[in-house]
Amino acid sequence: MIHLPVTEALQTQPVEFDFSWPMLSDKPLVALVSGANGECIATNESFDAFFGHRSSKVRVLAELIRFVEGDDLTALVQRVLTSGQAGAVSSRAVRITDIDHGYFGVVLMDISCEPMVLADGKTEVVMVKASATSVRPWQADSAGLTHLAPRDFLSINQDRVALALEVGQIGVWEWDLASGKSVWNSQMYRLIGAVPSSEPAAELLMSLVYPQDRAVLEAKVAHSIGVKSDFSDDFRIKRADTGELRWLAGRGRVLTNSAGKVIGMMGVNFDITDEINNQEKLKAVSQRRAEFLATLGHELRNPLAPLVYIACKMENTAERGTAQAHAAQVIRRQVMQLTRLVEDLLDVSRIELGKIDLRMQVLPLEEVLEAALETVMPSVQERKQDLVRNPASSICVNADRTRLTQVISNLLCNASKYTQVGGRIELDVTEDSETVRISVCDNGPGIDAELAPMLFDPFTQSRATLDRARDGLGMGLSVVKKLVELHGGKISFTTSSKGTSFTVALRRPDSVPVQAQAQGSSAADAKDAKDAKDAKDLALIALESELPHLRMLVVEDNLDAASLLAGLLRDEGHEVWLAVDGEEALHMAHAHAFDVILMDVGLPKLDGWTVAKTLRADDRYKDVVMIAMSGYGQTEDRLRSAQAGFDLHLTKPTDLNEVFNFLALSANLHASQKKNLV
Repeated sequence: MIHLPVTEALQTQPVEFDFSWPMLSDKPLVALVSGANGECIATNESFDAFFGHRSSKVRVLAELIRFVEGDDLTALVQRVLTSGQAGAVSSRAVRITDIDHGYFGVVLMDISCEPMVLADGKTEVVMVKASATSVRPWQADSAGLTHLAPRDFLSINQDRVALALEVGQIGVWEWDLASGKSVWNSQMYRLIGAVPSSEPAAELLMSLVYPQDRAVLEAKVAHSIGVKSDFSDDFRIKRADTGELRWLAGRGRVLTNSAGKVIGMMGVNFDITDEINNQEKLKAVSQRRAEFLATLGHELRNPLAPLVYIACKMENTAERGTAQAHAAQVIRRQVMQLTRLVEDLLDVSRIELGKIDLRMQVLPLEEVLEAALETVMPSVQERKQDLVRNPASSICVNADRTRLTQVISNLLCNASKYTQVGGRIELDVTEDSETVRISVCDNGPGIDAELAPMLFDPFTQSRATLDRARDGLGMGLSVVKKLVELHGGKISFTTSSKGTSFTVALRRPDSVPVQAQAQGSSAADAKDAKDAKDAKDLALIALESELPHLRMLVVEDNLDAASLLAGLLRDEGHEVWLAVDGEEALHMAHAHAFDVILMDVGLPKLDGWTVAKTLRADDRYKDVVMIAMSGYGQTEDRLRSAQAGFDLHLTKPTDLNEVFNFLALSANLHASQKKNLV
């Protein structure tokens, strides 16, 4: 065993690290390593230049010279100390990491270890001499190590990589699974507000991650290691210095040896707090827009009601063929158009707020197509267009009847609107083992090329004309796309100067006969069937039954709508009282006895739902017909009306025929019950 002082062994004193990766030189890299813990107690200049000198940190040889495969260098050092015999390895692949300078690489090294005792005669150390023979960038498979020119990767690209990491404020880390140790660049510490320390870096990071996010992050990392795949996660941390909440993005990749065994991970982190905050701001803006559209839709419905009542009044008093009768028809058509635009506004808001409630059931597609065709036929006939369709009698779909009808009728109406007078429209249905496809084609002039990429965006219109006679709000196709996607389907289109074709593709339902499906239907589906039958019977009942003269209370804070509605009801021979707020409605109901109460729900002082609940608690009003008339018509609004005690919920503008039909049905049922009791 050789005895010599440290300075003689190393030939030079350590210097402060000034990293400028050359540097594969002829000078060996020399370190004196303590046998107890593998600590480098002294190093020469070449060693420091290669691995970096950190006077404030303890450097363990096995963490600096890490074999890609096999035992670590500590095992070799211990064997040399135990046996007292020198040892050596040649052309071993060593993984080198200097993250601050953006270098990850593999070096082929020849390493020799020689036992020695320092001049004090007691301290046993090992002199380790290493010489690098070639360098290459890191690759997961280390079987094919090649001898690259030493400066190709290190000296040319390293400074640029380091600069990119610094400018991008990207924290870089490497995690060795065998030792559990992590290596960070300085930016990683800045991201979390910590200073470099001897604490394991991975544990330091995890201690700052929010508990709600930590389990997800750990699970994703474990899954990545288990299946040898990349991982990605966004998580929150509490900065170590200020306690501030920050969002970090984590991206990682597993590292494997030639046998395919995972030996570590390498990845990056970067701060995405500003991006997250911007997303939240956009969500808030979208939320406010949706709420505004919902409010706008409600407010627009209110002034439509008086217009409908005026049209009814004019129709009731005008002789057929007169100017007054024609004016009433014009008002009705325009109100219908305005109502459709309002519904588009409301559908956009419902979709953005996530309040579209689909009632899915397996139903014949033919029924949906027939309902959609009824909507578009007046436009087709007016424009003298040829509408050709193929039957779909044997095809079923799993869909919400109302919403799928809305989708198909919207596409058909668009086809008619944007196809010239005398043009051709085709409605075609095809199917295969998995998909049902519904296509609407026209021979119009096609969609402008600049509009095609954003055709399904809200407020986008195709070929707007100067007079805008047939333009809408540009929301129909956006609603259609969302509704199709809510059904689990897709919509696509093709267009050219010879025409446009839209195709809705829906997953084909399980091959269950419609009759069997109806027998196993849910309570909601059974109610749908009953409601459909009742709707068909209402008109017959109204014709066959003479509605008795009734005492009615109309509760409406829109005075124009209230007075017009009261006048129409009086014209039918009914006795009508008016109330303009909830408190007045309760006062009148207690002072008089009414057979029917028609009430808005958005009332001053007390809303209509509160009034209805109060009246239903009064024995005199347990069986009185109460109909809600409101600008609010979503599912939760109708449910709330039912829970408050209303018998029917109608959206404005209210069709009085629906009111009279319902009253006729109620009177007929009441008479039948009395007859059965007798």
